[in-house]
Amino acid sequence: MAAVGAIQVRPRWHAVRVFAVLALLVLLGVEVVLIAPYLQRAVRSLAGLNFAWFAVAVVAEFASMGAFARLQRRMLGAGGTWVPLRRMLVMTYAANAVSVTLPLGTALSAGYSFRRMRRW
Repeated sequence: MAAVGAIQVRPRWHAVRVFAVLALLVLLGVEVVLIAPYLQRAVRSLAGLNFAWFAVAVVAEFASMGAFARLQRRMLGAGGTWVPLRRMLVMTYAANAVSVTLPLGTALSAGYSFRRMRRW
């Protein structure tokens, strides 16, 4: 073992870290190569985007998420718990983001929401 001051550095753990970083970089490189055709197709489809309908869709999505947050807030209120709308919106958007981006995201977001609501 090499000694650096009072701290001892273990070469084996250093090698494991270097291997883990290299493996992660290789995995990310493979992902970029595999996803590139889908990404190019998505970018090409954006060329014919109708901005009026896009704006309508964005407004509808905001309205939908706001309505969902208000519904959850009202259900907690029926149980005797008052939560500010802003906190409920933050929790709703965070749970939705986890739900649509991670494998098993639906289960994770439900657990996250449940824990948050129990704390309140």
